Amino acid sequence: MPSYIEEIINNGLASSGSTTDSFTGFMNSSRYWKLDKQYLASVAEKIRSSGHMFEKIESIDVLYSCLNGLAVAASITKSELLADELLILTRVYRREFLKECKLQELVFIGVLASGSFSSITLWCKYLGQYLSELTYLDLDYEEQQNLYYLIKSICNLEPRLFTTISKAYVLIEEQCR
Repeated sequence: MPSYIEEIINNGLASSGSTTDSFTGFMNSSRYWKLDKQYLASVAEKIRSSGHMFEKIESIDVLYSCLNGLAVAASITKSELLADELLILTRVYRREFLKECKLQELVFIGVLASGSFSSITLWCKYLGQYLSELTYLDLDYEEQQNLYYLIKSICNLEPRLFTTISKAYVLIEEQCR
């Protein structure tokens, strides 16, 4: 990684507060250079120390871009630690996503972040938990149907996911009838 890029990443992670801009250098760099565990630990710590909240979010699209970028970074770097922090971050911002009718984007973030798990068992556990939590949200009928069909599609692609989501899947299936 070029030194000037490393400086941008370090400045973002060392800045006070936790804005979406703090993570931009890290997210973009994860696609091009191998980042060591120091960066991953720093990002996870910055998210944790901010109380899993960003300062000054301009719009839901900016929030989605940041969460999506962090999910991609977690997947590319195979950072289970970052995926776990992202799970908590999405819990905090679910209401904002649902107000803007962006349930599909919320599911997509979880699917991307689950790519950080190289074991199928851990992948199923993470994504099963992520998707199960979404099924227990106060969703209107149309959103429940959309979520049901998204989960059903994912489970059809990887049937082993049913082992970790079966209870929530049956409940949402019943609600959609």
